[in-house]
Amino acid sequence: MAEESRVRQTAYKVWIKDIMNGKYVVQEGWDPNYIENNDKKISRANILAIVTEKYMNEDKTYATLNLDDGSSSIQLRTFQDEMFFIEPLQVGDAVLVIGKPREQNNERFITTEIVKKVDPAWLKIRKLELPKSETSEVVPNGISKIPEPDPSEPSPEPTPDPAPEPEPQPEPLETKTETSIEVVEEEIKEEDSTRTTILETIEKLETEEKSTEEEVIQQSKIPEAKQLIDDLLKEGEIFKLDGKLKIT
Repeated sequence: MAEESRVRQTAYKVWIKDIMNGKYVVQEGWDPNYIENNDKKISRANILAIVTEKYMNEDKTYATLNLDDGSSSIQLRTFQDEMFFIEPLQVGDAVLVIGKPREQNNERFITTEIVKKVDPAWLKIRKLELPKSETSEVVPNGISKIPEPDPSEPSPEPTPDPAPEPEPQPEPLETKTETSIEVVEEEIKEEDSTRTTILETIEKLETEEKSTEEEVIQQSKIPEAKQLIDDLLKEGEIFKLDGKLKIT
């Protein structure tokens, strides 16, 4: 398998409105579906938002969070294997979400990869990273529009630009219980690295006809190899044939 096909897709930092407004592109085969936004193909998204609503079923096998980042809102859907991310969260928490945009029955949502509670100050940092037009208006169907000027009203007098505010800085971690962005992004890099190791181990053992699950776990020497293999099977990046793991 070519090296580039094994590389995990970039989790782009985006506004929720970018996911809601972009064109949803469905691809054939194992290529991931994505949101088309300007020059980006967003198959994985990195979002900072506030939890505005939380639902979890009684047997804790399914949960949803409604997320709002000030540009729009979207639902995050979580299933049994990722419930440990959702259980401690409360309405009003600021969260960093890494997930995959999806569309079903004309409804956009995100499936969970990683969710972490973070210092709310990072929401202000994200506004500096991803400036958005203050004239845009998010309407219920998720389409952003620019308000038309009223010709009967006089043109407003120009006002001087306000003095720039100092960049907000998150409070020191020792005084907060939330996870820092740097820590979360480092965890993501570590997870991507271990997934790549699993894929490389499968590829190597495939050539020797020894790519059983037990052999891959043993050769990779990764403690969480079994869980990573299960995740890769669910995501369609690998499959099992005649008791052996194979890369799609």
